[in-house]
Amino acid sequence: LLAVLVFQFFIFQQSGSGWDEVLQGIGLAVLCAIVLGGAGGWATARAFREGWVPEYLKSPVLLGLVLVVYAVSDVIQKEAGLLAVTIMGIVVGNMDLPGISDMKRFKEYITIMLVSVVFVSLTADLDAASLAHIGWRGIALVVAIMLLARPVAIMLATMGAGMQLNERILLSWIAPRGIVAAATAGLMGPRLVDAGYPAEVLLPLVFAIIFATVFSHGLTINWLASALGLSSRHRDGVLVIGASPWTVALSQVLRDMKVNVLLADTSWHNLREARLAGIPVFYGEILSEFAEESLELAHIRTVLAATRNDAYNALVCTALAPEIGQRNALQLAMGGGDYEEDPKALARPRRGGVAFDSDADFEVLWRNVVRGWKFSKTRISENYSYEQFCADRHADALEILTMDEDGNVSFVTAEHEIEQG
Repeated sequence: LLAVLVFQFFIFQQSGSGWDEVLQGIGLAVLCAIVLGGAGGWATARAFREGWVPEYLKSPVLLGLVLVVYAVSDVIQKEAGLLAVTIMGIVVGNMDLPGISDMKRFKEYITIMLVSVVFVSLTADLDAASLAHIGWRGIALVVAIMLLARPVAIMLATMGAGMQLNERILLSWIAPRGIVAAATAGLMGPRLVDAGYPAEVLLPLVFAIIFATVFSHGLTINWLASALGLSSRHRDGVLVIGASPWTVALSQVLRDMKVNVLLADTSWHNLREARLAGIPVFYGEILSEFAEESLELAHIRTVLAATRNDAYNALVCTALAPEIGQRNALQLAMGGGDYEEDPKALARPRRGGVAFDSDADFEVLWRNVVRGWKFSKTRISENYSYEQFCADRHADALEILTMDEDGNVSFVTAEHEIEQG
């Protein structure tokens, strides 16, 4: 946004306008953006909240309104469109609208496509001669931005954010990425040249910064993250939702197997046994904003929703599946039954995968614990095959999970059983 305001200043100044006209033009652009962007965001939020727009049309309607606000703002005052749609996004994002997660996911898809198109389109105008014009001053600028400007900006922006120093250092090195700078440089560079400014080197210089950061960050990110203690070599953690005697025992087994496990529950009393056993716990609602902001799920590979409430288990799985994958979001069986064949059962997109067995619901597992069932581990090898294990085990034994030689844990599910051999 600052780049847009500076760009407007240069354009107004080159047109021969006085300082009063320059400031008046910039002020009009800001006012236009605030009014149209704010009004557009409020109207969009009102329409969505009142149900005037069907759910399946919310994302397309939002995209269309963004284009309309951009175009109208640009007609009223040149270069006010970008600022207007940014303000509109701020307003919509802070209205706590129902279904906002679906719109965010749509935005991510659009961003991926548009970023690819923007890079291809802009690099088509570059050639070796334009990059050669950068010179040693351009190289010095790239180094200064990477080692001075970006770290200082990130350090200032993250003050009071509750981040550790090592996290801020890592962020200072890898952020921001520069796609906005590339897009604005491709738009503003030619117009500045037409206005009489020597801006031919602007676009090549921005891409030099992007190329330098991509290569340097890509080659050093693993080393730096490890040095700062922020690397997660394997996504092998297990998040268990719902504290009960059975899940506490399972968490103890996982911890003994050197698996990162976290047990979450909304009851401090239910977590008592886990706390006494030294199992990492999270006290609170796993779907709360606090959990979203405070829990680091980058190392979580599997989520097991194992509460007494089947509907809540399904809700947790559908909420976390976009982040960890549908196959890795599991829940206990809902009273038994064939979920794939029964047309009256909860549809697969509305629930998680059925863990262990279609008959292993909460009540069954609870009764097994009361009867004295225990967890046991068996090593499968060339000398003792899985077929031999199946022949030797108790007929009612329940297979829970497997671990390969690399320490990766895979839970047995009703849809994907262990393959013999």
